[in-house]
Amino acid sequence: MPETGRSVVGNGAVQPQGIWATWWQLLQRILGRRRLGAADASCCDLEGTEKHTRLRGEKDFESAVPNPGKKPNPRTDDPNFGKTGRGRFSAPNPVPSIRLLFHRDTALILWLCATPYAMWYCIQASIPQIYGPGYGFNDLEVGLSFLAGGGGVIFGGVIAGRLMDWSFKKTAIQAGFSPDKRKGIDISAFPIEKARSAASVPIMFVSMFAVGGFGWAVHTHSHPAIPLILQFFIGAKSTVLHQIYSALIVDIFPASPGTAGASNNICRCTLSAAIVAILHPVVSSIGYSWWFTLLALVEGLSGMVAVWTLRRKGWEWRKKRTANDDKGR
Repeated sequence: MPETGRSVVGNGAVQPQGIWATWWQLLQRILGRRRLGAADASCCDLEGTEKHTRLRGEKDFESAVPNPGKKPNPRTDDPNFGKTGRGRFSAPNPVPSIRLLFHRDTALILWLCATPYAMWYCIQASIPQIYGPGYGFNDLEVGLSFLAGGGGVIFGGVIAGRLMDWSFKKTAIQAGFSPDKRKGIDISAFPIEKARSAASVPIMFVSMFAVGGFGWAVHTHSHPAIPLILQFFIGAKSTVLHQIYSALIVDIFPASPGTAGASNNICRCTLSAAIVAILHPVVSSIGYSWWFTLLALVEGLSGMVAVWTLRRKGWEWRKKRTANDDKGR
């Protein structure tokens, strides 16, 4: 697949170089050079052989012995001159992504991105132990038990898009903007935090009972249909919340979506790794019932507080942060 990173190829006008180019692009360039060389050779007939040889010899000499008085011309030497995007490999810098963690509004959004993602990975990591030794499933049945959550993830992806469209239109009308997304909205003058988080609190409230109920259903060895159904709901709600706030972190950084996405990846993967790392030791001590009850309370209560704070202060903090960034430039 061709490179699409704006920092590399800009709006698509920049030619990717080196490792950023696909094998097909490299092959086209090699064949293009060969065709160009063949065309140069065919244009030289017998009458112009001597002249052509002399000119080629002069060019080869000039290229072999550089002229100290001749300066490189970036307009002709660089195919990407004047275009936005570097086009070639450069070492990634994680500092801008980490810096986003220290802004008040982005810290809340990244927490809201990371917690449902980590919760879902905790459920996934628990499935082999829950349905294997716990319910006596064989390897095939344990593998099939993942499908319940997978179906929830697919369902959540469909719901998330429609939910974001509905909440965006509703907030736009209330704020006096056109609900037609094709006309575009200036995010700096629009309460995008309220638009994205409109339905989050009810989802988080119900999620606390679903996650806690999953732990107690496993602890009491209820019929396996009960935890499987709860897996479906948890997968759906985790996908909905993660997609909503992943979209929001990119919304508030329209000029650097790659940096915002990288910061999201750092937070969600770090939190997921920490929770999965302590999963089995904690479950061995307090059991699945109290482990998932604890997770449900931490995720639900902290999430609802974060959403409430973001809806009240998020836009104000964003405007202050943007003003400070403009002054720093």
